[in-house]
Amino acid sequence: MIKINLVSEGRKPIVARKAKEALGVGQTSLGEALLYGAVLVGILVCAVTWWHYKGEIADRDVAIAEAEREVKELEAVLKEVEEFKKKKAELEHKINVINQLKQNQWGPVKVMDEISAALPDLLWLDSLTLRGKNVELRGQAFNTNQIATFIESLKMVPEFDEPKPPIEITQAQDHYTFSLSFDFSFAPVTPVGDSAEPESTVDG
Repeated sequence: MIKINLVSEGRKPIVARKAKEALGVGQTSLGEALLYGAVLVGILVCAVTWWHYKGEIADRDVAIAEAEREVKELEAVLKEVEEFKKKKAELEHKINVINQLKQNQWGPVKVMDEISAALPDLLWLDSLTLRGKNVELRGQAFNTNQIATFIESLKMVPEFDEPKPPIEITQAQDHYTFSLSFDFSFAPVTPVGDSAEPESTVDG
C-alpha cells in the first residue's frame, strides 16, 4: 500500500508562494527607497544651484549698483567739464574782443607815434588824415631838405609803404608847403557790414 501525504505536498506551494511574496515586498521597498533617494538628491542639487545663482545675482546687483554710482559721478564730472568749456569759450571771446579793440586803437596811435618820431626840425604838420590803410599828410618846412629828410625817415618805418607820387611841394614866400600820402600795414580793422572806410583827421 502506498500512502501519499497530501497535506505536506499541498503546503509546499504555499510556503514557496509566501517566500516569493516576501521577496517581492523587499524589492518594492528598495525601489521606493532608490526613488526617494533620487528625488532627494535632485532637490539637493536644485537647492545648491539656486543658492549658487542667488549668490551670483547678489554679486551682480552689487556690481550694477557700483556701476550706477560711478556713472552718476562721471555725469557730474562731465557736467563740470561742459561748464568749464562754456566758460572758457566765453572768456576767449571776451579776450578776442579786447584784443580787437586794442588793435583798433593801436593802429592810429602807432601811426601818429611813428610820424611824430620822423619829424625833423624846422618841419611841422598842418593835418594828418587816416583813411583805411592810407595816410595823408600836409605840412610846412623852411626848406626842401627838411621835407626830403622827413620822407626818408618815413621810408625807414617797416610798416609804412613808400609815399605815393606825386609828392606836392609848393614854395610860399619864406617856407614850403607839401602834401604826400602812403599806405601802412596796421590799419584799424573795419567792422563787418560797415562799408565806409574809417577816417580820422588831425589838424595842426
